[in-house]
Amino acid sequence: MISRIQKFFQSSLSQTNEQLSDHRLNMAAAALLIEIGRADFSLQTEEIEAITQSLQKTLDISDAESATLVSMAIEESESASSLYEFTKLIKDHYTQEQKQTLMEQLWRVAFADNQLDKYEEHLLRRISDLIYLPHKDFIQAKHRVEEEAC
Repeated sequence: MISRIQKFFQSSLSQTNEQLSDHRLNMAAAALLIEIGRADFSLQTEEIEAITQSLQKTLDISDAESATLVSMAIEESESASSLYEFTKLIKDHYTQEQKQTLMEQLWRVAFADNQLDKYEEHLLRRISDLIYLPHKDFIQAKHRVEEEAC
């Protein structure tokens, strides 16, 4: 699995360190999206679709690229021992606006199966704290996503 991730990051030798860093950030965000989908102990089709749409919209990538990223993020998420390795990258490198956008995407995944599980909400709160997103932004993201669903 590690070699697969390394190949993904180093698919082009002409990539700069900044581009490689962007890939790591994308993987961290994708892994957090997967973690929310798995928080209720099952990753539903609707949640995978919400994750894929979020990645395609945010990263402007193709269906094939998003499928590869989702597949690798699932593997990474399953082997991770904590959220820290993902949230630290987000905390250190995302702007407040990017954190808010990510939180909205996380809420969309949580609501994708039309059921907000207590474990999903707990994990969302934990991620919000770990990426240093103010509570008001956390709540506003939730309300924006709830309004979209209506």
